[in-house]
Amino acid sequence: LFFYLNIYLFLHFILCEDRVIMEKSVETFNSNHWVQEKGVFSEDFITCTFVMKLDEEIMKKFENYVYDINSPDSTLSGKFLTNNEIANTISPSQDHINLVINFLNNNGINNENNDGSKINVNHLKTMIQVRMSGLIAEKIFHTQFVRFRSIYERDMSIYRAAKPYSLPREIAEVVAYVDDIIRFPHIPKPLTTYGQEDSGYTDLQLSTEYHAYNTKNPFLSCGNKCYGYTTPDILQTLYKYPKDITSSDGYTGTCIVSFHERYYNSKDIDQFVDMCHIPDPEDGVVNTIAGKKDNTCVQGSCVVTSLQIEYSKAITKSIPLTLFYDDNYSLSHWLYWLLNSENVPLVHVLSHINDDSSQLSWEYKTYINYHFIIAAARGFTLIYGSGDAGVWGENGIVGRDYVPNFPATSPWVTSVGGSNIHYTDTTNTRDGIHKDTTESVWECSGGGFSEHFHTPKYQKNHVVNYLHNAAAINKLPIGKMYNTSGRAFPDAVAIAGETNPYCVVIKNGKDQIGISTTTASATTIASIFSIINNNRLNNNKAPLGFLNPMLYHSDTKQCYNDISDSTGNHCHLGTESNGFHSIPGWDAASGFGSINADCMMRLLQ
Repeated sequence: LFFYLNIYLFLHFILCEDRVIMEKSVETFNSNHWVQEKGVFSEDFITCTFVMKLDEEIMKKFENYVYDINSPDSTLSGKFLTNNEIANTISPSQDHINLVINFLNNNGINNENNDGSKINVNHLKTMIQVRMSGLIAEKIFHTQFVRFRSIYERDMSIYRAAKPYSLPREIAEVVAYVDDIIRFPHIPKPLTTYGQEDSGYTDLQLSTEYHAYNTKNPFLSCGNKCYGYTTPDILQTLYKYPKDITSSDGYTGTCIVSFHERYYNSKDIDQFVDMCHIPDPEDGVVNTIAGKKDNTCVQGSCVVTSLQIEYSKAITKSIPLTLFYDDNYSLSHWLYWLLNSENVPLVHVLSHINDDSSQLSWEYKTYINYHFIIAAARGFTLIYGSGDAGVWGENGIVGRDYVPNFPATSPWVTSVGGSNIHYTDTTNTRDGIHKDTTESVWECSGGGFSEHFHTPKYQKNHVVNYLHNAAAINKLPIGKMYNTSGRAFPDAVAIAGETNPYCVVIKNGKDQIGISTTTASATTIASIFSIINNNRLNNNKAPLGFLNPMLYHSDTKQCYNDISDSTGNHCHLGTESNGFHSIPGWDAASGFGSINADCMMRLLQ
């Protein structure tokens, strides 16, 4: 009788407990790019983040204030906030934090235990990071966890919920969502070019001519196998950033944020340094989180992060460069670190994309964006690549769906698309780049309109003008494919495309290939603004912070290389009538165009 009574009480508790299904809009709990393997066992651990609810009215007022401190015309411009000031304005109550912690403690999750479980609360009280056994996670979320493995990179595996998750109602009333348990990371595959056409010169000839005798053609600057590819000298020639830079005392510099087990290959970087005659990046790279995974680099997974380190250091020289490396594939982990830390880099460049846009709930987009606003309040500059699948996005269906990539569509990040060099007969000759060389839109550069965020006020007039002018010359795609009242992107572009892909070294320094990706163009733009930040600090001025109010300001118009040749971002798919096209002024294919760094520096420093 006692046995049956216990069974009854257990079932009564399970069936009658008042619970709330979280992120109800998410109906997909798998991915075509991840294969399901097994369930969890007692030795398996789940790491997740409880994201606390914030008062919507308070956040609206806070957002307006943060806009003012990042607006060049405001009397508040540059008066960034401390963590304590932000916490006093927006943080949830300690009672709400205690409620969640007690719930976790009652389920056997406690920092005092020696079982590997852990609870950490950030300073702002907006996130609670939790590490728990998979079996406990199944119990508290009333779901089933499964190990999934990437079909592209077999060493990559993650645990995710295989069906909806829920929380007790009293916990759901203070928690917006739990991150890192249902969304799958996108494992990016940048477009790669092999076997660049030979220049006809030996490496010795190229090295001697370019570096010893200062020939005018930067295409020759990294040797024979990089001939015709983008090199650091190509970027300097086009965007006119300074060659000599002195780092400001105390300036924290640039941070490359790397997910998906993307680390860097030291031998590849060493060879690139020798080939292109740039400062050694590893002298200033700080590996912030986790450790190096040489087996990943052997598989070629490190090429994009190596590219970012090489080109960022080539541009910024002595300015510090930090690598934030997180093998948990978590945007929330980076935000936790960024907003919980002092003396971290001011400029951050990212390319994080989720694998399935249908898993991006309202709660997820809204609260990630809230934390971007907090970053802007601190004076951080966040720069994202706009994506490498054109107007279709990583998840769109050609001919049917435009799926803009989040977080590049957040109104609180600077979204950077990609361009190609537009060739003339004299663009790439032994005598140099022709003075009339221009850029065109890379066909696979991401761009369009957010389906979640409204058009922010800094770009509203530009977007209205674009829609009117593009419609007048029949340069808009079918209206039902996009949301004209959404946040429009990109904001600007830099080289990223297949005409002149970035030269990188692979195979432990033994070979070179070309890479096309907006991660590279975003890194270029981030590096340029890191230089400008450095100069401002040298002149005792505040850092730039969130860039977009300044980028869309009328004074900045003079500092863009406008792209207006009607090239578009249909990504070789469908027809050219698909996608958005470049026209004079801002457009949803090229933003404002690329940046003249010399002009921007004189304007802002």
